[in-house]
Amino acid sequence: MTIIKKLWIKYRLYLRRLDRGSTDFDIYMSNVRKCSTICRKLIHSEDSELIIAPISDKKYIRNDKLGIFVTMDGGQVTVTNHTYSYFIKLSKTQWDKLVGTFRKEMEFRAMEIEKELETQINHSLDNIYNKINC
Repeated sequence: MTIIKKLWIKYRLYLRRLDRGSTDFDIYMSNVRKCSTICRKLIHSEDSELIIAPISDKKYIRNDKLGIFVTMDGGQVTVTNHTYSYFIKLSKTQWDKLVGTFRKEMEFRAMEIEKELETQINHSLDNIYNKINC
């Protein structure tokens, strides 16, 4: 009878440990989700400035209007506002998704600038052509 009671107590302690671990993990995952959402919204915001350091491959997001600065490097994201700084380590899949979003937005912005330059070049070439033909 005492062996059964001891086993029952060990089993309950085991379940408590599992429950505590899952709560910590849930909090961690909640923070990771919030961090990813913050980064994605800042990436798509027109007020944000996106920068890539070519040698270190660090990615930076700066939004002066909101007062938020984000550094992304090697699966780790640091979100800083005027008062606090939060350091979050992302899983590989979440990191890859976030970097993919960052690069797509950078490419979209580069294409917009290129289109703007091409329209200005066409207009200038038309002016030069008209001057020469007159």
